[in-house]
Amino acid sequence: MSSSISWIDFADENRNKMMDVVKLFREKDTIDELGVGTLRDAFSDYFFPGTSTIQTRAKYMLFVPWIYKKVERKRISHPQSGERARRYEIKLIEALLKSEDTDGVIGITAGEGLQRLPSEIYWAGLYDWGIRRFPGSRSEYHRSLTNKFYTKKELYKEEGINFQGNWHPGLPEAPDDFLSKSSIKLSFDQADYLKERITDTQKGSLLYCLLAYRYKEDESIFWRLELIDDLSNKLQTNVKHAQNFAELIQGAYLLYNYLLAEKSRNDELIGRYFEEIEDWKTRILARWSELKYWHDKIDQFWNSEPVISHGVAHTVKAFINSWFEIVFDSRSLENLQECDKARRLLENRERRKKGRQARLHNKRALERWSGRSGTSMFDFRWQQVKTIVSDITEGLAGEER
Repeated sequence: MSSSISWIDFADENRNKMMDVVKLFREKDTIDELGVGTLRDAFSDYFFPGTSTIQTRAKYMLFVPWIYKKVERKRISHPQSGERARRYEIKLIEALLKSEDTDGVIGITAGEGLQRLPSEIYWAGLYDWGIRRFPGSRSEYHRSLTNKFYTKKELYKEEGINFQGNWHPGLPEAPDDFLSKSSIKLSFDQADYLKERITDTQKGSLLYCLLAYRYKEDESIFWRLELIDDLSNKLQTNVKHAQNFAELIQGAYLLYNYLLAEKSRNDELIGRYFEEIEDWKTRILARWSELKYWHDKIDQFWNSEPVISHGVAHTVKAFINSWFEIVFDSRSLENLQECDKARRLLENRERRKKGRQARLHNKRALERWSGRSGTSMFDFRWQQVKTIVSDITEGLAGEER
């Protein structure tokens, strides 16, 4: 008898957690094998508020409220509101596929079978940028669309009161035919509005600075950008914290994969990860003095604004500190692949995080290993942010309509 996963849709938050579980079974390269994602997300949220790793293009920040405003104009109440919005989101896929630029169109493959809709992906970001004013989840929003809501809206209108509603009043008007003919590119007015929302709600963030400086550099990681030197001292310090953490912790993921390759008795992978660790050590040694100075003042990292704002579990902090101690022990670093202390640390960390499903202790779990798990260096959503910022800056470069 085949097994399956199911859930009752009580709220978006519960559904999102379940979707994340399902996603783990689909991904070949899980990015948080050692459970330090709290820190990765802390810096990602700090630098690029309102973004996520599954966002694709900036214009969805307009498409989603346009769709829901259309639902509201048609006075569609719960429970039909959620289904009608879904139908509109599917129609949007079809409209965007007719355009010249289809990069980043959500649902381009799944079509009507799309499970994670743009409204779900962008819901939190819409609130962070002040575009969505309704404070609850999508499910709560759907339930709020009742006759009482529409009556209240009409009464305000009759009394000459500006009804603020669920969405920012400055939201650009949607084209009448946007569900039949659309473009993923932003017009000047649309880009200017998104920049204004970020300026008003996220001033001081790196996201804001990228737009203020009209970012155009094509760097693989943001700490290599020239504009970093023009940032505030606080931002520069936190960029350096993120860089050092990302570069140092990558070694733990590489060694973890090396241990999995050994367990699998795969000589090709053993050799590949041995060389990748050697390359990583070369990069670390090239910055040794700077990294060592940073590590000697590690309390400044743990007391930085991104870390404090999110909070980090004691076990996560202990694991990271232990890894850093191994890295900055020159003898351990030199023979890292054979270092017993490093091996035990990773084995214990995986067992604590995964329990009986730890690959280093469970043959069946090891057999499900794809050959590469989370070895890429943390980029703190930079790949997604580059596209979103570029969308806005390119729109701003166009002529005002």
